[in-house]
Amino acid sequence: MNKTFKKSLLLFTGGMTALALVNQYFEKSIRSEDDPVDVPQHTWYFRELTVRYSVMGEGTPILLIHDIGGHSSSVEWSETAPLLARHYKVYTLDLPGFGFSDKPVMTYTGYLFVDAITSFIRDIIKEKTDLIASGQTAGIALSVQKTAPELLRKIILVTPSSPVLRQPTTGIRRALLSVWQVPVFGTILYNLTYNRIRMEHILPARQYYRPQNVSRKLIHAFYQNVHRNEKGAVAVSVSRINHFFAVPTAEFAKEAEKLAIIYGKYNLEEFPVLHKYKALNPHILFAPIEDSRKYPQLEMPDVFASQVEAIL
Repeated sequence: MNKTFKKSLLLFTGGMTALALVNQYFEKSIRSEDDPVDVPQHTWYFRELTVRYSVMGEGTPILLIHDIGGHSSSVEWSETAPLLARHYKVYTLDLPGFGFSDKPVMTYTGYLFVDAITSFIRDIIKEKTDLIASGQTAGIALSVQKTAPELLRKIILVTPSSPVLRQPTTGIRRALLSVWQVPVFGTILYNLTYNRIRMEHILPARQYYRPQNVSRKLIHAFYQNVHRNEKGAVAVSVSRINHFFAVPTAEFAKEAEKLAIIYGKYNLEEFPVLHKYKALNPHILFAPIEDSRKYPQLEMPDVFASQVEAIL
């Protein structure tokens, strides 16, 4: 074994050891604090996956569906669900791959979430429900209405993503994205992408009208969601950035009935998206909420709940 090879081997071994130690640090930072939000208290089994959900209140049912970004979970509704529960029976769930639900290493698709939501309504709610969906779950909610209209009364989209269909990635880009799934190296890349500084400072500055009003408890909950069961979380992220979540939102929005959109008035990316929805379906009801951006349900929960009640 020549000296060059020995040196290269030592460097490689040292580098991998360093990466492994950094990954252990991230894992420890997640476990060092107790979960700052209540764990969804009920369990439902879907396709052999454990799905966690919560229910509160009495009355006609409302199902709240969180966004499907890397940090998403039912904690997104933590401020709003109790308010709506004064007049409705409110369900929230962590979709497969998010929050406290199972996160197997697999390919996640928009149609998996459509099936999960329709099955949840049939198995757990067992009657027609109003559906409120946030961000990128807009198309998924509309897909539920398209495939099983008998399950829904009204749909409210909250700061929805663009209705333009994004095709799954292929070729070199898809191969490059697969690096995220390489053991050790992929984990460190994921950890650096979703680091605490980004989660606690950069994202709030972009997603909230007044970031200083966002509690540390909530930000830490988002941070934990990103890193809980990291192998599965990486699989979810790879599926998302490869656009496997995409469904033909525009096609379904054209045909949607009893559809409303609530949005943060100061969301920087929202207005071009709203124009696209309006062009697709002039019958959509639009309801802006002051002093909010991406998550009006967290920044202005009282106003948000009142707006939902007015629409329903």
